[in-house]
Amino acid sequence: MPAPLNRFSLCQMMVPHTSFEEDVAACAEAGYGGLSLFGPKVPNGREEEFADLLRRSGVDIALVTPGLAGPLRDPFYQGPSAVDERIELICAEIDRLAPFGSKTLALITGSPDSSLPDDGRPALVNALRTISDHAGSHGMSVTVEPIANAMFISLIHTPAEAVQLIREVNRENLGMLIDISNANLWTNEQLLIDIDRFRDNILAVQVADWRAVPRCIMDRALPGEGVADFPAILARLEGAGFQGWYDLEVFSDDGIWGTALEDSLLLLPEAEMLAKARQSFEAVWPGHI
Repeated sequence: MPAPLNRFSLCQMMVPHTSFEEDVAACAEAGYGGLSLFGPKVPNGREEEFADLLRRSGVDIALVTPGLAGPLRDPFYQGPSAVDERIELICAEIDRLAPFGSKTLALITGSPDSSLPDDGRPALVNALRTISDHAGSHGMSVTVEPIANAMFISLIHTPAEAVQLIREVNRENLGMLIDISNANLWTNEQLLIDIDRFRDNILAVQVADWRAVPRCIMDRALPGEGVADFPAILARLEGAGFQGWYDLEVFSDDGIWGTALEDSLLLLPEAEMLAKARQSFEAVWPGHI
């Protein structure tokens, strides 16, 4: 069976130099089924215009990530420190981007906050309840992402910890996003086990590999170029009944995040880079010949 390109999408966060229009055109040219929207790439007042552009392109909306990536502040996306203010801004972003018709909002937890009880976990739980309820009013689900390769921006680091948080929040529209680039710390074997254990909680999957020796934190690799056993992981996901998006999120620093890598994917024309990434995804798809 060929790779499901109708469920393969581009995360706009990995292409910081391009415009929304350029991303849509590049996805259509490369044969991607979807685009995962990053709120800051949609200027205020142009939501309807860009939603119409996307519909006419034949590219679907996959996920949506707001400018504030989570209820707790983190050093990458920053924003206000007050959790109540962050909740208000995230909910306002849900309202603003509603014309796109996305069904999934992607969040991280944000960094531990020593100024709050239990490093902010009770505040996080309450925030996710409010955000999930608000997203649900738009027919949207919400995902939280366990992060192992940059633990300082997350209170949850494994799929098991993510599911524990999801159960504590207790909202039917809250699930988990799995980022395959964490397989170096989760281990391939444990990730396969967790896919089976938590199959009902996995709503989306980010596609990126992790180099055996990364040169910086934003030095991910295309599928098959790192330590993740992509064929086994993808086979296990499909066997578990996963029907969500495979979202390309290969951060490759050209200097914008602090380290100018000579072979950064961002140095390629966007359409060429997306074609290369698509070929990598197809090459690791189970049963590829």
